[in-house]
Amino acid sequence: MYLEKFGWSFLANLMPLIITPITLLVLTRYLSPEEFAVVALVTVVIALLKILKDGGLSQIVIQSKSTNTRNVLFTIQLIICIFLVVLIWIFAPYIAILIGNKEVEEPLRYASLELLVLPILEIPILASMRDLNFKPHFYRKTLVPILIGLFSIFFAANDYGYWAIIYGTLVGTYLSVAIMTFKSSWKLKLDFNFTKITPYLNFGGNLFLQSILSWVMNSLDKAFLSNHNDKASVGYYEVASRVSYLPFSLISVPTNQVLYPVMRKDKLKNNDIRKFYLISSRLMAYAVLPITCFILFYSEEIIRLILGEQWLIVKDILPPFILVSLAATFVTINVEVYKAIDKTIVMTRFMLARVLITIPVYWFSAMSGLLHLAYARAILAFLFSPINTLILLRNSNIFLKDYLVSLRKPVLISMGLSVIFFIGESNIFDFNSFYMAIFFTLLVYLYILIKEFVPIIKKDVGT
Repeated sequence: MYLEKFGWSFLANLMPLIITPITLLVLTRYLSPEEFAVVALVTVVIALLKILKDGGLSQIVIQSKSTNTRNVLFTIQLIICIFLVVLIWIFAPYIAILIGNKEVEEPLRYASLELLVLPILEIPILASMRDLNFKPHFYRKTLVPILIGLFSIFFAANDYGYWAIIYGTLVGTYLSVAIMTFKSSWKLKLDFNFTKITPYLNFGGNLFLQSILSWVMNSLDKAFLSNHNDKASVGYYEVASRVSYLPFSLISVPTNQVLYPVMRKDKLKNNDIRKFYLISSRLMAYAVLPITCFILFYSEEIIRLILGEQWLIVKDILPPFILVSLAATFVTINVEVYKAIDKTIVMTRFMLARVLITIPVYWFSAMSGLLHLAYARAILAFLFSPINTLILLRNSNIFLKDYLVSLRKPVLISMGLSVIFFIGESNIFDFNSFYMAIFFTLLVYLYILIKEFVPIIKKDVGT
């Protein structure tokens, strides 16, 4: 019964994650590592602004049944966005100095203008998620990255440098908003009755703090790297992180974004949530582990093929980022489960403890260069991910043995695939091991599809 709800939402979240990497791969042919460094640092600041804009309140649209709540949220976010844009235009020079690259100043100012239309763009998406009406959600989330990608590539091909991404994002976003506002049944309306969202503030406060802590863990390393290294290092670091993130983002991210709405809408009981978690974890492992092994063994060939020779240095920092992505696959679902069982405070406390360790580790490892920073991030991920999972299992009354059993088969399959890759790389046999690896990886996914996913689909359709 979950398949129909899941399908459109999965596609809605998947399409941007397919389109955006394709855009990135094209842009690497036009932009230098130094130009990507500017974009990466601008993105760090804009990501923080988006968290401040949201304030943890977006999930209120999913929790609340009232359409008036959407108008209140739109009003609050619009006020916050105007305030943030004004601040950025005033303090951009100081922010550029703080993150170690003065060239960021002007791009940051113009990039902040995206915030002004985000409330118009995002609230209808959240409303459709609340109603599990994911078809319009799919069209909205697909249109935006397509337009941003097309305009960014157009500007890059015409030698706009890093401004290609800044202008492409602005033009694509504003045009998307214009199209979707014309088509949308939801009409913009200001509502200053802020008391309507008071009952949800505690829930939203925890999510807001989690978002801030997540930003620190996922973005602050680039700012530290910029302060201690040359501009190109940040560019290489950014591209490596995006490429390694692909398996995780293409599978885990779109899956996770639908889990909480489904669990909330269907009011799953604790026992159902436990089963849902174990099944989701197993399917995540099946989907991500094989392709992760493939990238680990053939990172150099992949970089040559999709990025080009100028990015070959990335091969040295790709393995630790792959490990970070792999660790994230097994823990990001935890956030959604905590929401469903109303224990978001547990995740908030855990993330706060991790951040207190992460900040000094990032700072000192960044002083030694991008390779040390990348491996420091991987070590932190593999240190805290098991702790994260153990805490969740305890809070949701899931036995560790049941969790390990759910992962046993995908882990064994991936280990077998790794043995095949190792044999191919050792040149024992005289054939092209890269294309052999592609063949065996596709064969494994065909087996997984037939043996694991098809039975679940049949069972779901039958109900």
